[in-house]
Amino acid sequence: MKIDYLLIDNKKFQFDLGTTLIYSQKNSRGKTSLIRLVLYALGYPIPSTKGINFSKLNLEIGIIQRNQKMILRRHDTIINVEVNKNIRTYKLPEDFTEVLANIFEIEDPKLADNLLGLIYFDQDKGWTLLNRGIVIGKIRFKIETLLDGISNTDAEKIQIEMDSKKEERKVLLQIRTLLTLNMESRKNEDDINWSGIDEIQDQIRSIDMDINKKKFKISRLDEIIKSNDRFYKLIDDMHLVIKVDNRAIPVSKENIMDFNFNQAVLTAQIAREKRGLSDCIVQRNKMSKDLNKQLSLFSDQDQIRRFNDAIGKIDITQDSMESTLKENSREINRLKSLQKNSLGSINQVRKIYNTIVKFAKILGVQDTLDEDEDFIFTRDLKRYSGAKLHLLVFAYRMAVLKVVQNQDDKTFPIIIDSPMAGEVDAENVKKMFELLDQEFPDNQKIFASIYEYNRTWDAKIILDEGLMNSGSTSKKVSSEENNTTKNSD
Repeated sequence: MKIDYLLIDNKKFQFDLGTTLIYSQKNSRGKTSLIRLVLYALGYPIPSTKGINFSKLNLEIGIIQRNQKMILRRHDTIINVEVNKNIRTYKLPEDFTEVLANIFEIEDPKLADNLLGLIYFDQDKGWTLLNRGIVIGKIRFKIETLLDGISNTDAEKIQIEMDSKKEERKVLLQIRTLLTLNMESRKNEDDINWSGIDEIQDQIRSIDMDINKKKFKISRLDEIIKSNDRFYKLIDDMHLVIKVDNRAIPVSKENIMDFNFNQAVLTAQIAREKRGLSDCIVQRNKMSKDLNKQLSLFSDQDQIRRFNDAIGKIDITQDSMESTLKENSREINRLKSLQKNSLGSINQVRKIYNTIVKFAKILGVQDTLDEDEDFIFTRDLKRYSGAKLHLLVFAYRMAVLKVVQNQDDKTFPIIIDSPMAGEVDAENVKKMFELLDQEFPDNQKIFASIYEYNRTWDAKIILDEGLMNSGSTSKKVSSEENNTTKNSD
């Protein structure tokens, strides 16, 4: 299958059936958007790029399939497929697998679902995706599922059973945790001081009595001071005079002995009582908080007891739970071994591994491979980084694509966004092109980059003015023209 053209709201982008470079001198000119719109037009659930809502566009893509032309027209979730003027309408995502089967002539849905992981290298995730993970958006690639699709093994059935056992294990572990908590809670129930509330309440009642006494005493002292003031004011108002040694002396609070002193003593007593009252109130507030905590604890303990009673009704002991978990682990390990043997016994595994070795030598990363064929199922990617990982990923996925194509006698387009990403230099990219030229001469190849790579391209799509603003967006390029415009790394 090869891509002929793409219409975006009637703006045409022409691809060559050989090699096409989507080029701009600077980044952020729409190269990635154009590639993703190609995939979106084919029916894939590709996320929109910044500033472009794919679902609002009217897209038409022409493809060539064994010398037969096919036209797909997509708007949002509706896609029409036209072959020889016969049109069939599909609804996405419900009919997605059927659309892929038409486009790529693939009958097995497991292979169809994983094909994008072989033919497309996304600029963000593409160069770290080895044998399982996200291709783009929510589209995933998994080598086990793909192998199951091309070999008719029971590996996928085993995987489903193993996933079920793993989910069962999660539930068992949660129940074990609850049982442990239940045992700990019951063990600690007797440690709770149930008399604490009565003790605190007795202390609060005692303090309340002290508070009331002090309030009463303060009130009484305050009334004495006020009574004294009223009495002496009355004496002033009466203008009383007393005779002492034949002398008339007017009576007032100024010449009544110790009046001010007595008032000062009373004021000091009030201050002392108020300070004591304040201390009592602080102490009472603290005890009230302690009481609330105890009451809350009682409430929590009541809820916990109810919870424990509910757990206690589950007819599972700690010992039986441990036994069940061990049996679950044995079953998961058995299924893993069965899956490994099932996949390892098929011819495609050896073919893929041998092809990976061949491609890794071309790319100069053969030292990254394990000697065992099980390498194709490895999960240990931490040992790889930078350019080594980039090239290993390329060798791996191209090797799987080679085996798939040879088995079904088909060719698929290879679409690569930003091959010179990360720590990959011009020499590494040169090796990647060498691999593609040597091993995939009949495949259509579409690249997006700000580099021209000193190569002859069958066609260029130039986006220097942006995806929807470029004047001449597509043109065939002769070898002579390429040599005059080439831009080395």
